[in-house]
Amino acid sequence: MGYSSPAGILLTSNSTNSTLYLTSSQNSWFSSISNLGAMVGCPLAGICINYFGRRGTIMYAVVPVSIGWILIAAGQNFAMLLAGRFITGLYCSFGVISNSNLCGRVCFSSYSGNIRLYMFIFISYSFIYFH
Repeated sequence: MGYSSPAGILLTSNSTNSTLYLTSSQNSWFSSISNLGAMVGCPLAGICINYFGRRGTIMYAVVPVSIGWILIAAGQNFAMLLAGRFITGLYCSFGVISNSNLCGRVCFSSYSGNIRLYMFIFISYSFIYFH
């Protein structure tokens, strides 16, 4: 999910020898469309957890997230990048909701709050560290 910041700089500059070039408006859409996907995906994740279970929802979300990343990596135009970012945001929210729910159920009840908290702290730290 933290992918768009370094990629946006490369895609908006003409210095690369790529045929894909984004305007600043397109870069804004590219950066924020995953959040729209996550907004749609969170309620759907709750429905999938009831239908597939926590672990099944995590396993189900792997294939669409992989397809989203393939669309981003092989993106020939702006529409492919947007579709890949939206799909990735949609199904990454499935993983975040399911993992948080699964961690709360599997571990001891006295540790469940701390484990959920540290999970989100480590996710946030990884975004900061790798940028």
